[in-house]
Amino acid sequence: MSSIFSVRPTHPAEAPLLTEIERSAAQIFLKDTEYAWIATSEVQSVEVHQQFIANHASWVAVEPDTAQPIGFINVQYFDNKCADNKCSANNLHICELSVAQKWQGKGAGGALMAFIIAYAKQHGMATISLTTFRYVVWNAPYYQRLGFVILDEHQLPPTLTAILQREAAAGFTPHSRCAMQRLCE
Repeated sequence: MSSIFSVRPTHPAEAPLLTEIERSAAQIFLKDTEYAWIATSEVQSVEVHQQFIANHASWVAVEPDTAQPIGFINVQYFDNKCADNKCSANNLHICELSVAQKWQGKGAGGALMAFIIAYAKQHGMATISLTTFRYVVWNAPYYQRLGFVILDEHQLPPTLTAILQREAAAGFTPHSRCAMQRLCE
């Protein structure tokens, strides 16, 4: 299925727009009283977005008529060595995927995910990982439809364990979060 949205690298001057998109995207959490606080939480700073852009690790989905960014994906790269040594290296980790509220449910997030999956395969990544809410329908269930699986605690590489621990320290209840992974085959 093709998308009406194109995806391209984020331009440095667009970093301030990404904070606006992330803030707008978080408004969806107002539908869920347990997580409504996320709608007013801090988003990534312009400086953090600029770092992703400088590292060639940020892409935007653009509105078809104006070519203005309406969603983004930020990633980082790391070796994904598991405690049981069964995981492979060369992991692309999705740090943030956000689509402006007005554009949610219209395919922009899917375009970003299709792009990043193809990008990971093209660049020889073994896996793609992310952390997300386990029970929020537009989180883990969505990623499962894209081929991601929830990793059990004993399957977690140290990098994902550390991310989940940072999320818990930031106020997320540990049982509500999960790490997911997709093989790039």
